Amino acid sequence: MEEEKQYCVCIDFGHGETTASYIDLTATCPENKEGTYDVPKLNILNGSTDEARKVETVICRGEDGQWKFATDQEDFARPDLAMQFKAEVNKMEEDDKEHYKAFINLVFKAIIANNGILHFDENNPQDRNFDLCIACPSAWGEDDKNGHNSVIENYKNFFLEALPINEIKFVIRESDAAFFKFIHLTKQNPNLKILVIDLGSSTIAFTYYPHNENDEYPQGAANGASRVERAIQDWCTETQDTYKKAKSVIPAVLEGTDNKKINWEMSVRHYIKEQKEDFYTKSRKKMNLALQTSEVVGDALTDKIDCSDILYHCYINKEFLDDPILTDYRSDLKDDLKRLHNSGIAPEMILLTGGASRMPWIKDLVEDVFQGTEVFCDNNPSYVVSDGIALYAYADSKFRKMLEEMEGAIRNELTDDILVEFIEDAVNDAFKEVQLPPILKICDDFIEGKFTTLRALLNKVEQHNKSIIGANATQINTQVSNKVHAKLDNMISGKINKIFQECFHTKSSISFQLNWNGVDFSSAPIDNDYDARIIYEIGDALFCQGIFGGTLKYDRERDWNERKQFGENFRKCQEGATFRLSEPIRLSTLAACNSSINQTLNTVKTKGLFWIY
Repeated sequence: MEEEKQYCVCIDFGHGETTASYIDLTATCPENKEGTYDVPKLNILNGSTDEARKVETVICRGEDGQWKFATDQEDFARPDLAMQFKAEVNKMEEDDKEHYKAFINLVFKAIIANNGILHFDENNPQDRNFDLCIACPSAWGEDDKNGHNSVIENYKNFFLEALPINEIKFVIRESDAAFFKFIHLTKQNPNLKILVIDLGSSTIAFTYYPHNENDEYPQGAANGASRVERAIQDWCTETQDTYKKAKSVIPAVLEGTDNKKINWEMSVRHYIKEQKEDFYTKSRKKMNLALQTSEVVGDALTDKIDCSDILYHCYINKEFLDDPILTDYRSDLKDDLKRLHNSGIAPEMILLTGGASRMPWIKDLVEDVFQGTEVFCDNNPSYVVSDGIALYAYADSKFRKMLEEMEGAIRNELTDDILVEFIEDAVNDAFKEVQLPPILKICDDFIEGKFTTLRALLNKVEQHNKSIIGANATQINTQVSNKVHAKLDNMISGKINKIFQECFHTKSSISFQLNWNGVDFSSAPIDNDYDARIIYEIGDALFCQGIFGGTLKYDRERDWNERKQFGENFRKCQEGATFRLSEPIRLSTLAACNSSINQTLNTVKTKGLFWIY
């Protein structure tokens, strides 16, 4: 097993904002009073406040022409502002690829610079004390049966092109990370039917657990929370005199300068977004919009503009914000939820994630559509994904260490000799169930006088032996397969489930699958020579009194006493007979068993609780 780094840096590159958490993989994480792990956060910006721990997924050119985070109000008015560039790699424009790679690189370098616990040598990228894990949107691509997903794998490779490191530990779906944090914090049974609704800035994603419960439901919608600030901005355009004046004055002044490309209204929208988040995060009664022109275009340009305020003490209370400003958005969002509900899913719990889940009316809307279903909101939605990545990374690290130990134990317990013993026991049991009753019936017919010579008995047994291969081949192979499978499944799945329970609080969805690869057991123990030999030996002992008694007469009619004596001995020999596998069958069955064990363990290693990439 490759040596593990001390820390795992876990970044959620969101459409609207980006956050980072971390976990110490070498420590026994202490549980807090709620019995869960505290997940520490990483600073992306320089500072120690909560605002320094996250950054908007937006960049612009600085005065030096280099890309930088857009953080100031003026930054959002720059003509080279880049945002909303996150997408599937094959759907990105070339400009978006440049912007996203620049942003990824900025985030990585900022995290290294602003968090003293992390060590990274640019000249030797392997010389670092952390691994990196990221998340991707929940609905991207489709997994094949082996968990391969070309969309997500392309996304991972895209990150490797952007980063100064050559490895990403794993990529996990955003909803899986949020789901894992939820079941970890609440100690809920992961097998419950849980609906995760991720309300992002651009889109809303729906993910239903367990994944195999029902795949026929809407996967998401385009009604992200950015529609809130757009609706407020539209309302300001229609009703606020200062904003109306700004819209007529500012473009005219900018047109006569070198700054005609300044996107001042994007800066206004960003300001409204900040006020929206403050309003909902701090549960304020009113939203106060007061934005000076200088904050958007700078002092030098403001002197040329006869408009000192873009928004002047514009107050919006909660009720008015809900209706009429957000009436259309709320209606569209409710329609999305109704389509989801009408698809037939029946969640036992609903988890709301994403920054938009801070808006209390969202929870009310969900409860109204999914009546009677308990709805949970994460208390720190900005970090629900990055925290979930970190918690899963810790659980997955523990899981893989335990899995490695378990694999060694399985190899010790399932040596080739033990496997052959399992298989031969199963073969013997199958033949006793399938072959022995007809053989004993032939024996009873001989005793009862339906035929009376040893020749007839031998012929009947040989005829039976020939017929059993064709007539009962499927039954024999099925019984052997079922018995060996049950034995190995009980041993291997039992160990896997024990580890899953400790690491992921649930049983594994992966079960042992035995593939014989065409091995045929139906003819393995058929041995006419054995039956001929015991007929001769019993007959010789009973009727010839040993080696001096003469030649055994196979065609002589036997009386009832002779048949009874012979039959009882013949029955005992058949009931006590055991079979050994021939060398070719022994080797092929061993290879099939070991291949099936390896395949099961590899699937478990690859998937864990979720497919990770």
